[in-house]
Amino acid sequence: MSQNPSPPRFQNWAGTASSQPRAWIAPQNEAEIADTLSRAGREGRTVKVVGAGHSWSDIACSDGYLLQLDRMQRVVRVDHARQQITVQAGIRLHRLVAAMAQHGMTLPVIGSVTQQSIAGAIATGTHGSAPSLGCLSSRVVGLRLVSADGRVVSASLDKDRDLLHAAQVHIGALGVLSEVTLATVPAFHLREEQSVQPFDDVLRDLPQIIDSAPYVKLWWLPHCDSILLSRCYPTTRASDLSRVSHFLDEKVVNRWLFSGILRWASLRPADIPRVNQVVAAAYFRPRTRHGPNTSVLPVPMPPIHEETEYAFPRKHAGAALSGLRDLIARHRVRINFPAELRFVAADAAWLSPTGGQDSACLGAYIGCGMGRDRADYFAAFEELMTSLSARPHWGKQFSVGKNYLQRVYPGFDRFVALRQTLDPQRLFQNDFLRRTLGD
Repeated sequence: MSQNPSPPRFQNWAGTASSQPRAWIAPQNEAEIADTLSRAGREGRTVKVVGAGHSWSDIACSDGYLLQLDRMQRVVRVDHARQQITVQAGIRLHRLVAAMAQHGMTLPVIGSVTQQSIAGAIATGTHGSAPSLGCLSSRVVGLRLVSADGRVVSASLDKDRDLLHAAQVHIGALGVLSEVTLATVPAFHLREEQSVQPFDDVLRDLPQIIDSAPYVKLWWLPHCDSILLSRCYPTTRASDLSRVSHFLDEKVVNRWLFSGILRWASLRPADIPRVNQVVAAAYFRPRTRHGPNTSVLPVPMPPIHEETEYAFPRKHAGAALSGLRDLIARHRVRINFPAELRFVAADAAWLSPTGGQDSACLGAYIGCGMGRDRADYFAAFEELMTSLSARPHWGKQFSVGKNYLQRVYPGFDRFVALRQTLDPQRLFQNDFLRRTLGD
């Protein structure tokens, strides 16, 4: 087991949360995880797990021990008959999809970026945008968890299903996820069709748009009158994706050009509406492309920015999108980053934002350094979302606490009771869990 004797400060990807851990520890197996938990218990310290640090919330922050599972990225077994793959929980999504591809397998849904660990993506309820498919956690059909007392507990659809549904979105409160089994499907290609449509036409036709393709998402750049609509369909056509094009999108357009625009906009916010219109005209254009689903569905790594997102019953999608446009105009905030509307099917996880209801997920994003505009934007957006009894994305920024969450999550009290059983001494406690679950 590796331990950094002079621990660096932890800061998440976007710089929105940080902490000073006592030590960074990199276990190689469940026994080393258990040893760390025992040591922390004796010393009265807490333990958190961090992967890529790609959450915008402070979910992984700790002044105790930070476990990083990068030494636990092995494929444990592949079950072709059941179309399942079992992996150690530290594996990054891009390595996971590459390993599955070697066996002709894939996941039908994946998040927007693939730098996260599977453990982190599961913990926070990461999702894509497929109206008939649940979040990534809904693909978890089995798991192993090291609890606070060092025991390894397991759950599956056939054994302790309640624990499975609790741990599918566990927000770091139940233990250390060490291994997961995922239900896969045969590898397939998608054809993505992007079109630009007037905002009001999208509002009018939204119910039909949602049902128009297996994968649907909408991007709206505030202060503009059009929406970029992306729809994906299965295809047998060969890939026409270019590695050079992907490199240019991620390393040049997003890392340099878009990042530069965001920095400039933070200094000249009054110009943002005009700049957005130029950006939309240049980037929001019709196009069609074909390729493996794991290449088409993720997006190039975006520039650093801030995010909040809420999930709510799908019937409110039009009202939420219209409300977002109205609040930006009403509060006169300048927003320099696209908003995103995605769709996710109901799942069974107790703390999944899309648990028990077919959902729309609306994300309000903004470039870093926007000061008062950011504060006013997120506050007004959260007021809109709470009026819809929406549920926050655990890995993004939000301020609602235990009382609100208890009201909107039917499985909240069951989860808290299970947490009391698995972690009565609050070994995994931090400020995030204190706000959301209580002491």
